[in-house]
Formats: sequence, structure tokens, C-alpha cells
Amino acid sequence: MKFNIDLLLPIMITSGLYAEDIAVTYGGDIRLGAQYHDTKIHQGTDFAMGGNLHLDAKLSDTFSVGTTFYTSQVLLGRDDAQGVPFFTSDGSSFSLLSVAYIQARFLETKLIVGRQILDTPFADSDDIGMVPNSFEAYTLINTSLPDSTLTYSYLRRMAGVDADVVERFSEINGDTGAHLLGYTYEGIEDISLSAWFYALPHFANLYYAEGTYEGSHVDLIYRLSTQVALQEFKESKSAKIWGVCGDFGYKNMPLSLHLAYDTARGGAAINGFGGGPFFANDEHMTLADVGADGDIMVYGLEWDASQSLFEGLGIGLFGARLHDGKEHSGDEFDIVATYGYHDTLDFELIYSTLDVREISGDKFDNLRLFANYSF
Repeated sequence: MKFNIDLLLPIMITSGLYAEDIAVTYGGDIRLGAQYHDTKIHQGTDFAMGGNLHLDAKLSDTFSVGTTFYTSQVLLGRDDAQGVPFFTSDGSSFSLLSVAYIQARFLETKLIVGRQILDTPFADSDDIGMVPNSFEAYTLINTSLPDSTLTYSYLRRMAGVDADVVERFSEINGDTGAHLLGYTYEGIEDISLSAWFYALPHFANLYYAEGTYEGSHVDLIYRLSTQVALQEFKESKSAKIWGVCGDFGYKNMPLSLHLAYDTARGGAAINGFGGGPFFANDEHMTLADVGADGDIMVYGLEWDASQSLFEGLGIGLFGARLHDGKEHSGDEFDIVATYGYHDTLDFELIYSTLDVREISGDKFDNLRLFANYSF
């Protein structure tokens, strides 16, 4: 059975008309975005104003509804979809009802039907531009097992920054959609474990598992993670993926070290519906970009400058070395700075310079600036 989102909102509204005690909450964000993209042949600039407005209504102890409206409006210039998409494919402003759902809770089970934002390994929001990914889906979440979360979702359509059509919902995997099943366990101190399965009929089955351990030794603080994935494709070679990641810091010191490595063997990896879960993903290049038998190594240094410069300022320097299965190589270097002025206002700068001409033919510089005000 397929739901029609155009019929969902009237149901949501009329459901609330007869509720005697409706608890309504609302809020949102105003976002200013600027982007400069330089391929050495083409230079372009985007300036956008947008954000979101969300409203949630609790109709009863069992039922609630929610909506979120996103917009991205051209202020000055437009880059015709170069770099990270801010606008439509032809560089126009757009607005989108990204979230519109009915939610029901029964004991320790939650059912969400409609447009929603998900963050799972191969289907995620990937909020790197003006409008994140969202999905038309049926989602079941159960927490009845101790320290465990079971998730099932049927994904039908998606829209947003990584979608085939940014400004409107389009079908996932043709007209067959995708099924996901996930299990997360946090019953062991300092350890988190998860396993996921994605069925994309007539295209692929995706298997994914991840484990993370957080600990310390004397003054050393660390987080160690490993991931494995198997992507079985119906008409091409399967990709076997393995990755590790480590973050290291010292107590009372503002610097931390980040190291990550991922490799794909057999076939070429895919990110799924979003930015992908791979540890060595950088701002622009991911494991999916290096093809079969490729690998990526990422190294980075992060500085909490709150005490040295400004309260709420963080700066990260990241480099990536990429290799494909044909012994070609490339590099990406990123600077990421975030500044939280106070609880409702923050700023973000992301600068990337990329040279992977041997792998994909790309060489460019990209600068993104965001200012976000929450209310």
C-alpha cells in the first residue's frame, strides 16, 4: 500500500480538530548560506537565504503529528548546481514541505508514517547545504529489548541535497523503494554496536555493522571504531568494505587527533541515500568516488579554541589521500571552523581544495559559509 502525502496533511489537521487537549510546540531556523566554487575553468557564487519552520502537535498520549517547511531563496548570484546544491538544478529558488508525518506510540513501539528525516548508515539527512535529505517512509522503532533499539523502515521517495531532484520528492530505486532493518545495542559500558540490512529489490542488498569503544588511559582519551559492509549488486561485482577510525586527545588539552581509513574490494561502493557512513568520508570525496579496489586515508587535527581565542570557537584541519584500483591517486584538504555565539546563533565555514584529476578528473576549490539562527 502506498500513502499519498497530499492526503496526509488534511488528515493531520482534521485529527487535531476534535482533540480536547492538544499540546503544540513550534520553532525553526533562519539560515544564510554563501558558496564560492572554482574549477579553474568555471567560477560561480551562490548566496541564499532560507531555513525551516516546524510544528509538532501532541493529540493524545498515543498520537501526534509534525510538519517542517524548508526554503532556499536566491539572494545574489547562482552557480547552476556547481558545488553543493543550494538551489534547483537550474539555479532557482525552491520551497519544500520536507516533514509531514503522523506518529503513534504503543507501549515501547513507535510508528511514523509520512515525510520524515532519518539518520541511518545508508539513508541519512546529510545537512551540508540549505535543505537536508528527507524521506517519505513508514518507520517502526521498538525499544522493548534491554539497551536495544530495533528499527524498520520502508523508504518510498526522497528529496533534499543528495536526491536526484533536490526540490521535490522522487522515487527511490524506481517504483520498488527500499527496506531497512537495524539493530543498535548499548548494554556494554563504553561500547556501542549496530547492524543494518537494506534491501533494494532488483538492485542490491546492503549489509553494514559498526562497533565503537570509548576509553581512557591516565590522561589519554580515545575513541576507536571499526566498520564492515557488504554491498551485493544484482548486475555487478559485490563490494566488500572495511574501515577503522580513531580519535585521540589529552585531558585539559584543546587539541585532538583524528585518523580514519576505508577500503573497498571487489566492486565499487555506493553511499546509498545520503552522504554515506564511511569513516574516511571527507567534505566532497567519499569511498564511493574511488571505485573498485580503492581506498581513502583521512588525517585531521581539531582545536577547541574556546580558551585561547573565543568561547565556542572550534577549528579543524583535515587531509585525505585517495587511491583507486588503477594506482591513481588524489588529495583533498579541508578547513572547518564553527563558532557558537550563543545558544541560538552559530556560524560555520568550510573550505576545501581538491585535486583528484587522476581519479575523476576533478580539480576545484569550494568555500561555504553559513549563519544559523534558531528560534
